[in-house]
Amino acid sequence: MTLAPISFYIHPKFWPQGEIPASPDVAWSGFNFGVYCWTIQTALRLQQAGLDCRLTSELPGEGIVLAHRECMTVEGERIRPGPQRLLINFAADLGLYTPANLQVVQNPAQARFFRHCYWIRHWPEPGLIPRAEARGDRFENVAYVGNEKSLAPELRGPEWAARLAGIGFRWIPKIGEFQYNDPSTYRIGGVWSDFSDIDVVCAVRRFLPRSARAAFDHKPPSKLINAWIAGVPAILGHESAFRALRRDALDYIEVCSVDELLQALLELRSRPELRAAMRDHGRARVPEVSAADTVRQWLQFIEEVAVPAYHKWIRVPGWLRRTTAARNEVLYQALRVRRKLLVG
Repeated sequence: MTLAPISFYIHPKFWPQGEIPASPDVAWSGFNFGVYCWTIQTALRLQQAGLDCRLTSELPGEGIVLAHRECMTVEGERIRPGPQRLLINFAADLGLYTPANLQVVQNPAQARFFRHCYWIRHWPEPGLIPRAEARGDRFENVAYVGNEKSLAPELRGPEWAARLAGIGFRWIPKIGEFQYNDPSTYRIGGVWSDFSDIDVVCAVRRFLPRSARAAFDHKPPSKLINAWIAGVPAILGHESAFRALRRDALDYIEVCSVDELLQALLELRSRPELRAAMRDHGRARVPEVSAADTVRQWLQFIEEVAVPAYHKWIRVPGWLRRTTAARNEVLYQALRVRRKLLVG
């Protein structure tokens, strides 16, 4: 089957105002921005793998067009499929885009409820610097790596840092700052990539009771994957993405309260053999969550799903395309209601 033109589209409003790296393996601050991580990094990695695809700020009239959800609706302008254009939405953290032909989601739980949804693992942090071997068995630095808004309120501010200091730990919040419209924030070597001084990663969005259903079905397991690659144990919240990856108690420690978090830290400090076992176990799991494996997932999706869907779509009569779009709108709304009833 002839390969269709493949374009990664970024709306002109979000087109980078600073320099774009030539390689997807550098710690570029722009990769902290969802639009660029999904479009620029994916395009660069697939080009590196030999796929003929391009980045563009001009909406193509034909071919397979992939775009982040934030670029689908900008200032009242809504992108839609066309007679020669198959539209693929990167749902990311923002959710589905009803007019799109296909949806790519970052959590397998999302794909269970909606048609034409395909889960592809999110990229690990590019240019990640692992924990320095010189730190040896030291266990002092407790770090959060990510956006501050994604951290539980109980773990923000000086009170939490002081509480940890009182029991001999140092709290290191590595908060990434990037503004797509500010070229001065376009840097190589962001704080999210440097795990060299980290002894344990702590990432909890919200403390939930253990009896509750695992939450945040729209979020990826990036913090766990990055901890494995960095060679540090992880203490994490009650999230579906983490649980989907969990195979063993050594994968990570799940906590549902501040007290459980503190208990986990004290246990890890008192048991260096447990820390070593978690680091070794995480390294053993890296191949299955690496960028190389995500490239494999992408190439399989393009070849087995996107290209056949494109050739089928362009043969569909106009009236049937319109009927399909209207039916999908109703179906998505019905499934949203069903999902809320099922998961609460």
